[in-house]
Amino acid sequence: MKPPSDTNLSAQDERPEADPHNYTYLLDESISGKTLIAAMRGAGYDVKVLREEFGSGTPDRLWLPVAIERQWILIGKDDRWRYRAEEKAILIRANARAFIFVSKTARREEIADAIMAALPKMARLIATQPAPFIARILLSGYVGLLFPRAS
Repeated sequence: MKPPSDTNLSAQDERPEADPHNYTYLLDESISGKTLIAAMRGAGYDVKVLREEFGSGTPDRLWLPVAIERQWILIGKDDRWRYRAEEKAILIRANARAFIFVSKTARREEIADAIMAALPKMARLIATQPAPFIARILLSGYVGLLFPRAS
């Protein structure tokens, strides 16, 4: 099955504009490479890096409540939550607004390009979707809601 393309986002594109600069983004260890950090900070985004804020290897149960309290938007590449109920439950219980980049083969530059392209769509979702939610970001820059599922 072919992944969705940006041309399939007509409903998403009709949402009111939201400025992605209005949010603080927390990059977890799975995605916090220098290329993405430099791209986001260079474009004026408020970016926090998990290892800088909480130290490397800090368990989710310790940093996640702090990040949520500070209203940070989570960005990661770790797709474990889809296969482990406990990972998903942690995000949901914490009332997280989380975006998961999905690609096992993307290079650092491709990840940075995809997320930079996705930021306006992410901001529209943040502005219109109550927490908790989990969305995916594809290499094309597509952003799609995974939890909660549309009924």
